[in-house]
Order: sequence, then C-alpha cells, then structure tokens
Amino acid sequence: MGGFVGRGFGQTPDLAPMASLGGYVADRLQRNISQWLKTFNIHRRVDQIEMGQGAGAALLAGRWLEASFLATEWSGDAFLRQRSSGMLDRILGAQRPGEGPPFPEMAKADTQAIAGAMNTAAALWGNGPAAALADRMGGVSPVDRQGLDAAAVVRLTETERISAILPELSRVLDRTGDGVWGDAIEGLLWNQILACQSLEGDGFRAINPFRGATSEFGGEKAGSAGALMLAQVPWLYYAAAGDRIWVHQYGASEVNLRPGGKAARLVQVTSYPDGEDVALEIRSGSGEFELRLRIPGWCSAPSMQLNGVPQVIQAERGYAKLRRTWQSGDRIDLHFPMPLRQESELRRGPLLYYRNGSPLTKVLLQSLRPLPVGGPLGPAYEIRVILEGRPEATALLRPFALLGREVPGVEYTTALLMD
Repeated sequence: MGGFVGRGFGQTPDLAPMASLGGYVADRLQRNISQWLKTFNIHRRVDQIEMGQGAGAALLAGRWLEASFLATEWSGDAFLRQRSSGMLDRILGAQRPGEGPPFPEMAKADTQAIAGAMNTAAALWGNGPAAALADRMGGVSPVDRQGLDAAAVVRLTETERISAILPELSRVLDRTGDGVWGDAIEGLLWNQILACQSLEGDGFRAINPFRGATSEFGGEKAGSAGALMLAQVPWLYYAAAGDRIWVHQYGASEVNLRPGGKAARLVQVTSYPDGEDVALEIRSGSGEFELRLRIPGWCSAPSMQLNGVPQVIQAERGYAKLRRTWQSGDRIDLHFPMPLRQESELRRGPLLYYRNGSPLTKVLLQSLRPLPVGGPLGPAYEIRVILEGRPEATALLRPFALLGREVPGVEYTTALLMD
C-alpha cells in the first residue's frame, strides 16, 4: 500500500510510494520507533482532552497517532496497529452530532495535530469516519513556505521543528521539482535526524546545536515529535506521478511502484553515503516510463552508466532524466565522488563532521588523514590542532550523525578555525 504525502498537520492526504529501507537508517528508525511508540501513554492524553484540558495534550496525542499510523505501515507491527486503532476509535467516539468538532476547548494547533493524524489514518487505512472528522477539525492548510532557504533549512537541529519541516520540504519539492529541496532533505536525513536520537533508541534530544554541548534527552514532547520525525523517513526517498518516477534520496532501499499503470520494483544496492556508488536495479516489471535521478548539489563530477554503457548526465533543476522502455534486469550505476570539502566545516558528500572539545581551536588542515577504521556512515579523520594556550594536539573528526553516541553535556563543535 502506498504511503502518505501530506504528512503535516491538517494537510490533504495523497498516496505516495513508501520505501522499504535497509542499512544504518533502518536500524535507527526501528530502534527508536519501537521504543517510543510502544510506551507512550496516549490514554492519559485522551483523558485530558475529554476532560476539557486539551491544550498541549492533543498535540502530543496527535503526533503519537500520526507517527503510529505511519510506523505501522512500514513496520507491520501488529501491536502498534492495535493501540493506534483503539485510540482512533476512542477519538472518533467523542464526536457529537450537530455540536461541531469534538474537544472544542483545544487550541488551533492541537486541533490541527489531531486532524493530521486523522488524515493519515484515512489515507493509509481507508478510514472514512476519520476523514470526515478530520475535515471538521482541520480545514486549515499550513502556510506554503516556498520562500524557505534550503541552506538555512539544513541548519535546523531541534527535533520538534524537523518533524514539522520535513513534510513542508517534501511538498515544496513535489511542487517545484527543484533538486535543491532534495538536497536540503538529504542534509537533514544524514545529519540532524540521526543526531537527534540516542544510539540505543531510548530517547530523543530536544536539540542538537551545531556548536555547543549535547542537550539532555527530551521528555514526552520531544519523544512524540521525534517519533513522528522518524516515521516520515520511508516516504522521503521516492515520488511517482503518471509515468514518471523520482529518486529523491539515495540509500539501501526498495520500492514498489506503478508507473503508467504497470507494476515495477526498484531496488537501490549501495552503502551510500559510506560508499560513493549507487546501483539502481529494475528487479521486476517492464514498460516505458521516465526515471528522474537527483544529482546532489555537492557533487561536482558525477557519472552514470546504463547497463554498463556510459551516459551523458544533463541535469535539469538537479535531476537527470532517463526515458526508455525498461525491462526487468536493467541497471543504472551512479558514481558520486566524495572528496573532502574543507570550508568553515568539514564535509564529505552529504555528511557534516564534528569533533569534541572547545571551539577555540586552530586546525592544521594539511595534517588531515583518514583513520583505517571508520564507522557505519563513513571514515573518521584525525587532525592536528592548536589549542589556545596549549601545545599542539590531535583531534578526532566524526560524522555529525553519530552525535547520539555522546553523553549529554559533552562539549563539541562543527566549526573549524583553519590555519
């Protein structure tokens, strides 16, 4: 079954392809989703709403429900389906004919949160009553934020804001077809989204600033927003309309689509972003359709082969187009070289790097060297630094996504004061 495009509160639902993910991202999603959604006390929140104390309670309940619907769809977790179905029935049961929307004491944001959950349930599970109630409760679409600057977007690190901005970015990407928005989503996916959760899957950090100290794990508010943030990820990779398929994000995944009304299964075989190569295979299905492959804005020398034959990449608004009659077994090989980019921060491909220690440091970039043992997302680097008032020392640079390994309160920075 397809997923949900309008994942923001109060948006109109639409069917879209849901990717089955593999690798490091799949592991991170599964750990935190299963931990938070199975233990979150939504019953108490619905009690508060019914007693007329809905301010804030409805926002948490709405986030929990929406995340639960989405997570159930991609995980197939029967326990989550049972819990979220029960809560949905309870909220639907609060509807009073002729008296307007239920829970009239709720603030507008809370009402839209519940409406967003209703819309998601209606799209994924075909729940007609939920759709009708969502129309009564919501009815207000979020402001179109096409003026957002993509470079600024990827600087967001707060869990709650990321969970809200992801559907906005997806919507703008769908409307404009401009790869800069796919680049912005990629930056969030491989950096902040992963950094905002603990390695063990037992908590979400309320905020991970780029320069400072890791914050304490947040409570229910950060947890419900974090669960919603993660639950949206499987819908970020692909899009489809008519006989066109967009590959927005790269990473181990597969997706079932119906371009031009014909079934097709696409699989990405890759260790991206640890590795620089992505193999996109047509595992089943045949027919004519167009593939649109995002060429990352950070990559200056991409290359592509179709069934072993080199192709000229002519990217239009950040996407390379391939239209042909596809057959099962066709393969596209993409190569995205990832040289280190030494700016005010260190980057490799989509990955941002950080290091522990005081920001008052000069970095001797000529000493930068990769370590023989990397991590799940790519190599770590050792670098010589000059600490203020101290002798020369070495520092370890690691992908920002691994920040969840750090103990709260540990000082770190992404900034490099280069010499």
